[in-house]
Formats: sequence, C-alpha cells, structure tokens
Amino acid sequence: MMLQVLVIIVTYNGEKWIEACLNCLSKSAREASVMIIDNASTDNTKKIIKDKFPSFQLIEEEDNLGFGQANNIGMKYAVQNGFDYVFLLNQDAYVSPDTISVLASIHEKHPEFGIISPLQLDGKGKALDELFRRFIVNNYPEDFVQKIESHSGDVPEVFPVRFVNAAAWFISKECLQKVGLFHPLFYHYGEDNNYCSRSQYHGFKAGITPLAAVCHDKIYDHDRHKLLLRQIHLVPLYILLDLRKKRTHAIVGHLEDYRLLLERNKISLLRYKTIGFFGVQMDTSKQEDYI
Repeated sequence: MMLQVLVIIVTYNGEKWIEACLNCLSKSAREASVMIIDNASTDNTKKIIKDKFPSFQLIEEEDNLGFGQANNIGMKYAVQNGFDYVFLLNQDAYVSPDTISVLASIHEKHPEFGIISPLQLDGKGKALDELFRRFIVNNYPEDFVQKIESHSGDVPEVFPVRFVNAAAWFISKECLQKVGLFHPLFYHYGEDNNYCSRSQYHGFKAGITPLAAVCHDKIYDHDRHKLLLRQIHLVPLYILLDLRKKRTHAIVGHLEDYRLLLERNKISLLRYKTIGFFGVQMDTSKQEDYI
C-alpha cells in the first residue's frame, strides 16, 4: 500500500504564485492530497484556487494566523486522519513532477530523518537559492556545496544539517507525533528554527536531499522587509527556546523581558505559564502539542 502524503500550503495574498504552485502539484507523478489554508487573503488568491483547483481542499481563515499556526491546522489534520507524511510547501515554491515521489522514497529509506528538504533553487531553477545555499555552507565545506551544484554525484542522497528553512519540508508521521506542532509564539519567522531544535532534541535529524528540488520564486518587497525585521527581533526568543543547547532549565523571570517581543507577534502573555526544559508551555490541555 502506498504511503499517504498530505501537501499543506499556507497562502496570503499569493495571486502572483499560487496558480503556478498548484499547477505543478497537479502534475505530480505521485498522488498526494492537497490542503490549502488561506490566511485571510484580500487579493484573488482564494478565487484562483476555487475556480481552477476545485479538487484541492481550501480552508479559509478569517484572520491571518501566521505561518506556523496556519500550518498547524494541516499538520494536526494529517495526524488525526492517518497520513504518513506531510509536505509543507510555500505558496511561492514550485515542485517538479518527481519531487514528492523522491522525497517519500528517501524518507522511507532513512527514517532517522524527521525533516527532509529538497534543494531550493532560485525562481528560474538555474542555481541554488542564495539563502538556502548558506544553510549548507554553515554545515559543510565550500567544496561540498560545489559538488552539489556541479552534479558530480559524489554526495550522499540525504545529508544532515542543523537547520533548513521550512519552504519545502517533508515531515514523517513519527516526527509529528513525537515533536508536535509549530510553537505559537512565532507568528512569522523563527518557528522553523525552533521546530528543528525540538526535533533534534527528540532524536530526529533534519536533512537535505540533492535528488529532489523545488524552485523558490521569492520576490523582495516592502512587506518582506518588515518581516525580516521581525525575524531579527525574534532571534533572542528562539535562542532561548533552542533545545539543542541542552539546558536543564531556563529562568522564568526573564520572560517579562520579552513582553514587547511577544506583543509584536500578537501573542498574549496570559496564555503562558512557565519556561521549562521544553520551552514555553501552553495550558495543560494543549501543552503536548508544542513540546
């Protein structure tokens, strides 16, 4: 029996990319279910999805939940409905026909990896995305990256990294069940770094396979600039919650120092109780989702 894959795409004013993104998915060689969570888009994103891709499941949110919490809707659905893998895909990323089948095959052979990303190319598909390239360079010598770029073949089919961004994450059911969902402290940016640290704490590796690729057609604009500034503000928070540092505890009193930081991310401090070994804990009914 073929293992089941749920593709999860979070959209927000993505009319520039969403038709191309979903067209590519519809040509996938491996069948997969597709769930789109729209974060209250005000452009034609939802109309494009409804008119041109009626077979894909669309969930329309009334508010912008942010990247992590919107993905959590799909991730929780996948676990509750017996999917073996989820594939988190950005609205501005385009797969090849064999991307999903290759990722599933690699995952089946290497279950020690909870998260596997394909190579992320630029929008034209001609070179590694500049930021993505840095994630590899941060872990390996320059000549290793050059081997990937030259297709020399002298590269493992999947190799571990400390972090890779969540533009195209293929996550196993076992990882989801043990690690949980994205932490709601992170509205946009930082949630993937936190998730990598938690998955590695629980014994899963994050990795990249050079055998599959997506094109990441990013466009720099004023809104993206504001989000990058927000990411800078979040650096202290995801360092504090980085379980890879093997802290035995964190100091509860320092939480107050992050009041403005949390307010920027539209999170109420009243919902949080302590900072412990597993990071900021939610109320007991939901705590297990974020450990």
